[in-house]
Amino acid sequence: MTMRELHFSTDGLPASQRADAWRNVLSGIWGEVEIEPTGREPLAGSIHSRAMGGLVFNTVSYRGQNLIRTKRNLAAMADQFYALSRPLHGPWGISTARGEVLLAPGQLYLLSNAIPYRSHDRSGFDTANVMIPLGRLRQRLPRLAPTYQFALGGPGCRASLVADFAAQVSATLAGCSEAEADFLAERLIDLVAFLLARPEDDMEADDGSVRAAHSARIRRHIRQNLASDLSPAAVAAGVGISVRYLHQVLRATGQSLGEQVLEARLEHCRRTLLDPRQAGRSLTDIAFAAGFNHPTHFSRAFRRRFGETPSALRRAGMRSGA
Repeated sequence: MTMRELHFSTDGLPASQRADAWRNVLSGIWGEVEIEPTGREPLAGSIHSRAMGGLVFNTVSYRGQNLIRTKRNLAAMADQFYALSRPLHGPWGISTARGEVLLAPGQLYLLSNAIPYRSHDRSGFDTANVMIPLGRLRQRLPRLAPTYQFALGGPGCRASLVADFAAQVSATLAGCSEAEADFLAERLIDLVAFLLARPEDDMEADDGSVRAAHSARIRRHIRQNLASDLSPAAVAAGVGISVRYLHQVLRATGQSLGEQVLEARLEHCRRTLLDPRQAGRSLTDIAFAAGFNHPTHFSRAFRRRFGETPSALRRAGMRSGA
């Protein structure tokens, strides 16, 4: 699959056209937003955006402008996501209903795009960020706050681990297949959940963050053992919790164990079918390797989930060069 990539800069545009052109580009990437020139210096902006593995990686520069997201902007947005942002030059203030957030180098932020805000340009702002779909993050962490902030640096710093891995994934995307990009994206989201859950804290066993950490471990165990016994007893033993607590953790996600196992197996099969390196494998072999016991059951479940048969998806992938 070809990585979707965009380079844009306001350099070379007449001053009268910059705000509208910049607004259109930003709105096309992360939803409707308003641009307000500050008048203190000429408005300028540039972005390098790369989309693959279901995530969007951006390197952005802002000058001479404030960004505003209104309730009307939010109503026009189809998708919600969190931006994992690492400021490179700043600071950059953001006012929300909950107060002021100051984005500055040396920190890592996770910010929801689904809240109204107004930014305040001080001396320009440069950032590298990753857009993570809300649904994929909620699979690991059902309850999320609108904003998070973490200090970077120091031995054993989790935030630095996440930021560095995000930068490495972004740099690697151009040489990845779709299956590889999906794998790296899942690992990055796992690390973000690992950062937010903080399972080492002294918390009660029913705390949401602890459940979220166990939920991430359950999903990881499923993905790593698709062809093995994934009964409640086997999964609970694999992640070191009781069967009763396993069901408590899963209840918070809104999905049963069977539903999560089926989804993981189907997603694995989809990625395999779209991988040109796996073109010689039969559909039956792919299904059995993912833990399905009967080709007919696999085919029916696949069609219900993706709206087409496995063979049709493989043919479409080959025609598109996936």
